[in-house]
Amino acid sequence: MSAITIGVPDIDENGITTMVVTAQGPLLRSRLDRAIAAKNNVLIDVGVELINTDRGQQAALDVTNYSLNQIPG
Repeated sequence: MSAITIGVPDIDENGITTMVVTAQGPLLRSRLDRAIAAKNNVLIDVGVELINTDRGQQAALDVTNYSLNQIPG
């Protein structure tokens, strides 16, 4: 049986909301990092899922920041 933990949403200095969902199984730990932001009526929702590592949050933030910078305004 897996235990699922949902983290508290956090907002960084650029207004990007991040949240972590972790599922601990009998052998592996799966982590889903999400970053959500909006600019000029465009919603960006990025999810990065990795096994046994915490590097997904920075990847989700990097992709979201890159995407935000592509939107004019």
